[in-house]
Amino acid sequence: MLDALLRAVLPYPRRRAGPPHDGSATRVPVTRVLVTGSFPNPTFDYFLKARLAGLGLPVILADRRAPWPAAAGDGAGTAVIVCRYPHPALAAYVRQNRPRLAGCALLIDDDVHAIVADGTARARYRVRMLRQALLPWQALSGEFDRLFAANAVLRARIGADAEVLGPLPDPADATPRPRAPGGAVRMVFHATDIHAGEHAFLIPVVDRVLRALPALSMEVVAGDAVAKAWAGLPRTTVVPPLSWPAFRDHTYETGADIALVPLLPTAVNRARTATKKIDVARLGAAGLFARSDAYGDGTDTGEWMLGPSADAWHDAILALASDPARRTALAAATRRAVARFGEGGPSLLLSG
Repeated sequence: MLDALLRAVLPYPRRRAGPPHDGSATRVPVTRVLVTGSFPNPTFDYFLKARLAGLGLPVILADRRAPWPAAAGDGAGTAVIVCRYPHPALAAYVRQNRPRLAGCALLIDDDVHAIVADGTARARYRVRMLRQALLPWQALSGEFDRLFAANAVLRARIGADAEVLGPLPDPADATPRPRAPGGAVRMVFHATDIHAGEHAFLIPVVDRVLRALPALSMEVVAGDAVAKAWAGLPRTTVVPPLSWPAFRDHTYETGADIALVPLLPTAVNRARTATKKIDVARLGAAGLFARSDAYGDGTDTGEWMLGPSADAWHDAILALASDPARRTALAAATRRAVARFGEGGPSLLLSG
């Protein structure tokens, strides 16, 4: 109840008054795009990189941790996109140069309001989201021409002004490295400490499976807060959290046979996007996904979705570990699902 009340009083971004702009009536022609955020990051790579490449326009990246780029100039013909986090200087830039801008948009791919209100998230992370996202969004409220939400659940939480802009990765980010067949079966679970609940759910499940299957190994990405809980499991390697480029390269280079993607039914998780499927595709792995709004139920993709039953996850891992043909089929199903990302989504073009 307290979480819901806190979410209700937190500031939400607002669009400029007037009808929504879809790029069809641009008053200022778009000649370049300026994207603000913390770079490099998976949100940019999974939602914007391929779309921006398709526009064929110059792109300026304004990292929120760096000085405002001189290349931004007076904003003439510039379409501004906030990739989660606005640069501290952005609000003043937008207001000063509004008549010359080709538009301003915000892309949200997580329910940041729920994260800030969720008592299970670490306090430091919640404060960071408040300072880097919610308060800067409030400073720009009323300046956004378009609000992009990563999925329909998130759009419903933001409001009717938002449009759904799903992930659309560069094909290179979803293509696995060829691996030699055979050998020991490699299983992975890659999640930050904000998924502490999922770590706690999986540890006893994986422990049982590893003790039953000596040919199976496990890799976990985990911070200090949960790493110790994995330490006693046999044939388990714990990798500390990596930077986004290092994580992307690691998953490509190492690959996996089975990828575990649980997702407990929390307010934050109900608004998650399906981007983990991209990581699973890059791993070349057979995914075991939580049946959820984020990943679906598998009926239209042929993927394997599971409910929140520890026994169901245990049995599914056992079945996959001994069935290479099914692993191959599931990996192919996830690659096909990822290849359809972005179909029918809105244009990224902005209007002023």
